[in-house]
Formats: sequence, C-alpha cells, structure tokens
Amino acid sequence: APTVVVTTTTTTPTVAEATVFSVVTTAPGSPVSSVSIDFGDGASLSLGSLTGTTSVSHVYTVAGNYTVVATAIDNSGQQVSVSTVITVVAQTPLNVTLTSSTTSPTVNTPVAFSATPTPTTIAIVRYEWAFGDGTSANTSGASTSHAYSSPGLKTATVTAVAQDGREGTGQLQVLIVQSAPTASFVFSPSAPTTVTTVQFNASGSSSPTGTTIDGFAWNFGDGSSAVGVTTSHIFTTAGIYAVALTVTDSTGASATTSSTVTVTAATPTASFVSSPTAP
Repeated sequence: APTVVVTTTTTTPTVAEATVFSVVTTAPGSPVSSVSIDFGDGASLSLGSLTGTTSVSHVYTVAGNYTVVATAIDNSGQQVSVSTVITVVAQTPLNVTLTSSTTSPTVNTPVAFSATPTPTTIAIVRYEWAFGDGTSANTSGASTSHAYSSPGLKTATVTAVAQDGREGTGQLQVLIVQSAPTASFVFSPSAPTTVTTVQFNASGSSSPTGTTIDGFAWNFGDGSSAVGVTTSHIFTTAGIYAVALTVTDSTGASATTSSTVTVTAATPTASFVSSPTAP
C-alpha cells in the first residue's frame, strides 16, 4: 500500500493567516494515482498523482479545531489516509486610539489628528479618515490634519487597515467653535480734561477670514454710549473712566475690550492786556 504523511509547522495557526502543510507520499508497490488533502473546514485540494513531498497552504476564516486528512490511492485501488488536528485561534483584535491637537478648535484652524493602533506589532497598510463634516482622506501614515469650515460638534473617525486584513476603528468628538473677532481702539488726546473732545477710533479691530465686523458699540463709563467705528465724547467730570468697545461680526460672534481714560478738571486761563503800551 502507499504511505502518506501530513505535517504542519504549527498546530495553532491564527485566523486569516496562511497555514502551511507538508504532504509526503511514497509508493512501494503500485504507483500512486491520486493524493488529496481535506482541511476540515469544508475545503479540500487535489494534489494529483503526487509522489514525494509537496507543500500546500490554507487560510482558515473561523477559529476552532479542525481535523486535516491526507489521502493517497494507488493504481491497484489501495487507499490510505492519515490525519492531524490543528486548533485555529482567533486574531488579536486591532484597536485604534484617535487623538487630536485640540478638541475645541476654531473654524478654519487646522486640527492635527493622530491614530495609535494596538498591538503595535501589527503591520498597517493604510488609514481611512472621516472627519465628520462630509470630507474624508486616506493616508499611509498614522497622522493627518484637517480644517473645519463650519462650527459645531463633529465626530472624527479613523479606520486602520492591517496587512493581514484586520481592521480597527477609533473615534473622537471635536467641538468646532466660531472664530471671534478682535476688538481694538485708540483715543486722543491721551490726557483729556473736562472740556476736551476725545476722539475714539476702532478701525484697528479685525474679524476672521470670510467675515466682516458689522457693529461697533461704545460704553464711555459715565453713563453715555455711542455706535460706529469712530466717535467722540466729552467727559464733563474729572475722574477715571473704563471705556469699553464691543464689536460684532457677520456671524454674530462678538468681542469686547476696554481701556482706561483719566480725565482731569479743566483749569482757567489768566490773560490781560494794557493800554496805552507806554504810559
């Protein structure tokens, strides 16, 4: 009768990884007419009229115990089968942690994202990014950046795809806030009196790209107020006044700044003439 031997390099292969089997057939009598191997999971392979040693590989998709059977038949009809049992173990799950440079960026400010897969020994071939605003990207590296064009709570997602087909996903919520304008003003003179007209100018204020400042509101600290990018005011009583400016842009975002104006009491001026000039 013919002989057949089946061995494998490991009896505990992992799901989705190729398992290599070695099949050795001899024919001391009649020549071998057919050799086959049954992998125990419903799949089998015909090796033809093999004599000698050959290697075959098989990928198991489900963890479990499998009986692998190799069968040889010679021309006289004699048949021999041998078997070996292997235990296919499940793959270690691929986990991904997603972090960002900030979780509350402003509109149009780039956010740096970084993905950390574990176990670190798994070879990653690509990272698939979805930023939560309808845009996506694929990278070979574990980091990328993205700028959001509108405010709101966004859920960023990254999927790491391993070389062996495993996938792992990480998520992170990012709150995008509307960029605020910047309020700024100057005034002149810097040391006014109670009869001095003080000029205020807020043209140095600025707003984020794509917006405009639509409102300038002044509070002079003495119960008076005004609007406009420039204005003037007379402080009728000496004292120290906190003048506040609030600017509002076209998105409704606002910012306020203030500056102290010190007002002194106006003093009289003495002046006289004489006539004649040479009495």
